[in-house]
Amino acid sequence: MLFPSRFPRAPAAAVAIAYAAGVLCDRYVTLDFVVWVGLSLICGLSWLFTLRSRYHKLAGCLLLMTCFSVGAARHHQIYSLRSMDEISLFVATEAKPVTVVGVLSEPPEIVSSDVDPALVAWRPFDKSRSRLECWWIETDRDTIPVSGAAQLQVVGHLVHANVGDVVQVRGWLTRPGPADNPGGFDYRKWLRNQGIGCVLFSDHPDAVRVMRPAQEFPIARAIDTVGQNAQMVLRRNLDHDLVPTASALMLGMRSNLTLEDRERFAQSGAMHLLAISGLHVGILAGLIWFLCRLANASAWSTTVTVIAVTIGFAMLTGARPSVIRATVFVCLFAITLPGFRTVSLTNMLALASLILLVARPADLFDVGAQLSFLAVMGIGVSLHAQQTFARWRTKRTSRRGNLLALREQSVLERFLRFLLAGALRLYVMTLFIWMFTAPLVAKHFHLVAPVGIVLNVVLIPGVFLLLTAGFIMILAGLLAPGLEATVGWAVNGGMRLFETIVSAGAKFQGGHFHVTNPPLWWLVGYYGLLLGGILLWRYTAGRQQTLQLAGDVSKVGDLSNTSNARPTPASDSAYRQWVGRVAIAGGLLWTACGLFIGLRPATDGHMKCTFLSVGHGLSVLMETPTGETLLYDAGSLHGPRRAQRAVLAGLWNSGHSGIDTLIVSHSDIDHFNAIPSLLETVPVGSIVTTSHFAESPQPGVQRIWETVRSIGIPVHFISESDRLTVSHDVHLEILHPTPDDALDDDNQTSLTLALSFGGRSILLAGDLEKEGLSRLLQRYPTCQFDVILSPHHGSLNANPQRLAEWASPEWVVVSGSSTKTMPQLRETYGGKTRVLTTAESGAITFSISPSGDLQVESVLEAE
Repeated sequence: MLFPSRFPRAPAAAVAIAYAAGVLCDRYVTLDFVVWVGLSLICGLSWLFTLRSRYHKLAGCLLLMTCFSVGAARHHQIYSLRSMDEISLFVATEAKPVTVVGVLSEPPEIVSSDVDPALVAWRPFDKSRSRLECWWIETDRDTIPVSGAAQLQVVGHLVHANVGDVVQVRGWLTRPGPADNPGGFDYRKWLRNQGIGCVLFSDHPDAVRVMRPAQEFPIARAIDTVGQNAQMVLRRNLDHDLVPTASALMLGMRSNLTLEDRERFAQSGAMHLLAISGLHVGILAGLIWFLCRLANASAWSTTVTVIAVTIGFAMLTGARPSVIRATVFVCLFAITLPGFRTVSLTNMLALASLILLVARPADLFDVGAQLSFLAVMGIGVSLHAQQTFARWRTKRTSRRGNLLALREQSVLERFLRFLLAGALRLYVMTLFIWMFTAPLVAKHFHLVAPVGIVLNVVLIPGVFLLLTAGFIMILAGLLAPGLEATVGWAVNGGMRLFETIVSAGAKFQGGHFHVTNPPLWWLVGYYGLLLGGILLWRYTAGRQQTLQLAGDVSKVGDLSNTSNARPTPASDSAYRQWVGRVAIAGGLLWTACGLFIGLRPATDGHMKCTFLSVGHGLSVLMETPTGETLLYDAGSLHGPRRAQRAVLAGLWNSGHSGIDTLIVSHSDIDHFNAIPSLLETVPVGSIVTTSHFAESPQPGVQRIWETVRSIGIPVHFISESDRLTVSHDVHLEILHPTPDDALDDDNQTSLTLALSFGGRSILLAGDLEKEGLSRLLQRYPTCQFDVILSPHHGSLNANPQRLAEWASPEWVVVSGSSTKTMPQLRETYGGKTRVLTTAESGAITFSISPSGDLQVESVLEAE
């Protein structure tokens, strides 16, 4: 054998990799379903024909090609094929009223609204969501049979319907659009990965009528009942504020977690503890096994019970990728127990991934599934590294004669030594998991939390005990209500301590920081180096030809006589140390390269002004040629989260990690309600606004000043005739208001500014209208702008003919969610002016070169 390997045989790994490669290929290569099926049949029959021949390598290649083709065909079937009566073919992006009949295939999940009332225009309501398998659409004239699934979203608590019920839903049916901001979340693609092509909205639970009680999905309904009873056990025994976290930690039900809770766990590096995974499934399976053995059950009955409970728990927690992987692990391990057989960790991981991809091939592109398997790989590499180090340390200890000294230690010293060794092993394991998962977390969530490396050493043992006690409490509460109180007090205290540690970790200075999008080439290179280092390290574990072929001729001998050479243990160890140092140095150099690229300002010499799509609201992101960022307003009538997500996605997608200057126009809630959360998420250099905004008594404005004072951000008040020189050749001139302007409402005092660069100019006027607009036109009788923001979201009263004649713009941008005024606006501004709206075009970016060339790009038109 030319390259002897120390890897154990893992045939399932090759099959899983081939299948996953087929899924990946079908996502990006356009081939018909018939082609993939035909290729599968050809390769499969060829494999069967050569299986009994001597061409074993050819048979193996044909088997892998068969798996590749089957994976591509399966993904094409789920992701691309649509029947002629698919419900998504009957809808468009614009919502239309319909009545749909179908069956709920998932229990309705209630999503709590945790928005600060001071930052919304009306009272927020909880929502319920479920998956509706559609049967037909009812119209005034006919009933149209349909197939496929729709995402059902209902305002309020949908408590009178459950999984398996046949329901009639009156609401609005729409096909979700793609991401409408640079780097934004693509809700349409996410739903498509779930096999859902449309969304059905209802504004009240009474719009959902149960036509026939549940007759389908009886297992799902029974499991949902168990889940509801388990939640009742938690409510009876835990403090009210601990129930959401406990439900997420023990039952995988995270819908009641607030946004603040999610951010707190993410910033402390402990978010993975709320994702049901191998830790949770392993503890439950071990507990069930212990109870069965305590009851003197047979080995096979114990195995069956463990498998049944584990599968039921997986269904209860939503059958997420990490749960499926852990469930397959436990089931395979449980099957081997009666016969005292062993299974390969690599084979189990590969088989789990194969089962997951066969059931849901689109999960290959799910970040949760990717992080789950990367974490398991990190654990596996960590365990192997620790075993190697333990063997080396044992040899050194025996040579030095320290065994006698260990025996002479006291019991307390041995116990402390045991605790220290356990903490060190856990720290190394956490470090490896972090190494495997941190780049992908940074890519998708733009967050790096190194505090989690230390914090998890404390949390994981505590969570192990907490989950054990919690599962005992839930089982006792389900089987013998009232008995769970014996451990309920301990679980309540443990949850309180758990929350306290997580909160402290989230508040730790420097424990977490947000980052921009790492380049794809760097991400591929990082994981390529990581995988290459592992493979190279494993290959150098051999003691024969591997060392010779690596090139250490001076210690082994001439290459012409490699067959008889035998390396010495010292040379083998030295070479492995050299390989380890090179791998570590290469990894550190590559990481430093990524950090340098991520931290340096993203510039191309152009001035960019992006009107973000935030619904009815406003947020304009400006990027100077030298890398500074300015943000004009950040708010949305649809809630602060929408504007916050749009701003953060725009920043991180363009390579910026903070805001240098935040400009606030006026105190309408749809212009500022995302500012408090932005101040707490990304660094802001300074805030610029008017004295009129500072004097506003609105609770939302006061919320901003509280945040500003707590963080210590400088605030500057400006007015008409002030000029801001942001960077070389980029100027901002304030046109309105003056400090003495006493106008009727906030809109008339909107901070209006003109941005100029390269001989081009852009006018940003917020909600300026009425008397405020008249004063602006009187103060500056002659002006001309290349681009203007249509005042007050395209309102006809704020866009009179005299404004069009005064500005003579080439482009007009409307930031809003409605297109009703577009025909009148185009008529007002004339045929030479192009009027765009974020409702139709998504985010709109104007890029100005130093020579004055103006380029326009919109997200949805690019799509």
